[in-house]
Amino acid sequence: MIKLSLCVATVPSRTSLLSRLLWALEPQITQNVEVLVHRDATKPLGQKSDEMWREASGEYVARIDDDDLVSSDYAWAIISNLVGGADYVGFTALYTVNGEYVAEYEHDWRRGSNAHDSKIRAVSPIMVLPKDVAVTYSHGNERESDFEWSQRVRSEWKPRFPVSINRVLYHYDCWPEYSLPNTPDGVERVQRDVGQWPYDESKFKWME
Repeated sequence: MIKLSLCVATVPSRTSLLSRLLWALEPQITQNVEVLVHRDATKPLGQKSDEMWREASGEYVARIDDDDLVSSDYAWAIISNLVGGADYVGFTALYTVNGEYVAEYEHDWRRGSNAHDSKIRAVSPIMVLPKDVAVTYSHGNERESDFEWSQRVRSEWKPRFPVSINRVLYHYDCWPEYSLPNTPDGVERVQRDVGQWPYDESKFKWME
């Protein structure tokens, strides 16, 4: 059976935000879905992404940022398309800034581009890709690491059966004042407190 590995990079200052995301993900963990959480505060996001993708036991991987949210049927919607033969799964992401609606960004391999200003994106680390593709392209620790990684994947890899789910499964919950750099500097910056949401730590795979 197809297995999906969902990868979350976090830092200690985001304990509250992480708990909110894991509360949403815990009911979605099944024998075919695992969630990896990398909480090393000394490593940059790109390095942690690379390490999680290598450690993942799933055939397919996707990253979820620790301050974002997913729908209650996020994993089910992805798995159902992978079972149907998809080797890339895109979906619509809601984008808010300081809690206010800004836009909805489709992710569609066939119609999308990776231009910074595109409303239809092709690929990004939050989309679902085969593990062997993700690990082929080192995420790196550059300032624009997500963008550059996505550009490399887009230019060098072609999915056989890309699928796009035309509804919101992911919420970019952006609060610029609390953004973290891609490097370890500033990882202890004070973050939003959304409370401590209950979740069972034993359900998740932790990396240091």
